[in-house]
Amino acid sequence: MLSLILSAELSGVTGLCPRDTEEEPYYYTFKVQCTSCRETHPNWVSFNRFAYEADDKRKGQKVIEIECRGLEFTEFKSDGDWEAKGTESSTPFTGIDLSEGEWYDYDEKAGEEVSIKDISWEVGRAVGTDVIIRLKWGQTEYKGRLESIDSYMNVLLRDTEEFIDGKPTGSLGLVLIRCNNILWMGSAENVEMTDLGLR
Repeated sequence: MLSLILSAELSGVTGLCPRDTEEEPYYYTFKVQCTSCRETHPNWVSFNRFAYEADDKRKGQKVIEIECRGLEFTEFKSDGDWEAKGTESSTPFTGIDLSEGEWYDYDEKAGEEVSIKDISWEVGRAVGTDVIIRLKWGQTEYKGRLESIDSYMNVLLRDTEEFIDGKPTGSLGLVLIRCNNILWMGSAENVEMTDLGLR
């Protein structure tokens, strides 16, 4: 599982997020590398999803998580429009272009310049974060800290807890889960285990 993390210095604006609606989806654009032959595809690869809530209190904000098997994303290109709002005035700013690595504007209501600068993107594995893994059978989920993951998606979890039908069944400690047993995997952040299930 890979994460795209945005770091930027926000001045006078907050709530930075891509303009991403069903009618006008934001396309995340990456360079892709094969994990077997290590060859990087010459073309950019794009896909979309719906909006996320940005948290301006973090220096590095996780933008998206991607479950990958047999390939890795190595570089991100910030095509498309972003939007934000004035910190004090709530003035909406749309059509923000982050491709140049910085953005400047003027907030009429606040009477001050606003900016987004020192923008950096990091594509990295979500090792060290809490994740939830759902198995292909038995309504079984595991929640634990991601210790390691290989290119085939064999996963090693630490401090693992098992849940069946959303109910805890016990602590398992260190657990290795083979790739062919995994239905899906995602971040455990802000997730209640009782809310899980393909219902």
